[in-house]
Amino acid sequence: MSFMDIEITDYKYKSVCDVRRCNNRSQRSIGTPGEPHSTRFIVCDEHLKGIILKGIPVIADQYGDGFLKEVRDIMPADPEIELLKMELEAAESEIKRLSVELQYKATKNANKTQGGKAADGREKDGESNKQDQKGVSQKGNSKK
Repeated sequence: MSFMDIEITDYKYKSVCDVRRCNNRSQRSIGTPGEPHSTRFIVCDEHLKGIILKGIPVIADQYGDGFLKEVRDIMPADPEIELLKMELEAAESEIKRLSVELQYKATKNANKTQGGKAADGREKDGESNKQDQKGVSQKGNSKK
């Protein structure tokens, strides 16, 4: 028997909750479809909520993420949550686009600065190039 063979229905008779020492009126009936009401467990809404909330971690430990996915699948979609998810996706897409654009500009800027500098970091212009050439030719003459 799987959990899908269990149904929870409204209980219309005046009976107290089956949970020991609870004097609340039963509002729900839990059992197998088609079985007589005498075989069902009847509970008040407070105890039904407690059973569900305390049972989720127990079952999640036993069945893992598959169970939690099933719970999410049966829950109705909240329009506000869906709107927030769409906004988050749009923001993440914008962050990615801006990151690529920033990386492109940083690379372009780095290439510009490297192109106008000498190996020692000085600006290359006509004067410094002449000095570099003199230094090279003087060094060459001293070796002779």
